[in-house]
Amino acid sequence: MAAASSELSDADLLGLLNEQAEGTDEPQVERIGENWTAPHGAPSFDCVLAGDGVAPRVRVWGDLLAGVLRRMLAPLVIPGPPAGPTIDLFTTDDDRSAVALDGRVVQEGLGIGWWLLVRQLARSLNPDREWLGILHAATVAAPGGGAVAIAGVSGSGKTTLSGALLARGAILVSDDATPIEAGTRLAWPCPLAMGVKEGSWPVFSSLFNDFLKTEPVSVGGLSIRYYPAPRVACSGYPVAALLFPTWTPGAGHHAERLAPREALALLAKSGMLPPASGHHISELLAWLECVPAWRLTYSDHDEAASFAWQLCADAPALVSP
Repeated sequence: MAAASSELSDADLLGLLNEQAEGTDEPQVERIGENWTAPHGAPSFDCVLAGDGVAPRVRVWGDLLAGVLRRMLAPLVIPGPPAGPTIDLFTTDDDRSAVALDGRVVQEGLGIGWWLLVRQLARSLNPDREWLGILHAATVAAPGGGAVAIAGVSGSGKTTLSGALLARGAILVSDDATPIEAGTRLAWPCPLAMGVKEGSWPVFSSLFNDFLKTEPVSVGGLSIRYYPAPRVACSGYPVAALLFPTWTPGAGHHAERLAPREALALLAKSGMLPPASGHHISELLAWLECVPAWRLTYSDHDEAASFAWQLCADAPALVSP
């Protein structure tokens, strides 16, 4: 394992993550680790997903959650019996969302809860791997090259820029949650359907003729269409670059190289899930020092896609076996 330089330390990561936690209105989580029993009756949505040597069962309790996740999970749904853990997504009595893994609560938070499930799926679909962290990032790869992880908070333009890259022939690794494997430092697939917000529909409809055939769904006051990517990854890819985009009308095109600590702060702010074990923190920091990170402000999607494409197309294709 490469040692992190003096520019970053384990305390840097823990400090930044604590700063982000203190800046939220999230109450202290008290249910993690508790046993959970499914209610009587059938779940609103019940499916089996294709993973890496595993086929977890996913059950969603609540019609609103089910309406979203039925579309989001569609590319991974397979027939047949499950061969793996059971993952339940449900709403608690105090209107919080929670995820249970084989009957034990493992995640809890405010809001509709789909992000909690996506983070859990990123791990459960590849159960035999250890993770440096799970980035809140859309990751795409160039055929014969590496991948670019397009990270940021919700609404920053991750999915729209990913769509522009897919229209050029890129491969979707993940739309929203990208797990980075310890040791290999590869980004592994979690290729759910891409959640495209209403403001990006004109861009997507100009790129994909069948996009408007998808049915919109209301999520937290937003209208979203879930679009299955035309090409998805089936193995891990090296991350050639981290990209933090901001679409600003009339801003032109401005790319700024970021220091590792700046990239770490932006990843923490965006909702990165840190390593589950402390001994992976140093490796995560070392990885951040090796991967170029850029802040991109742009107004033209085609120009931004050209920049992102170059970042991953020039990288060596160290695709996993």
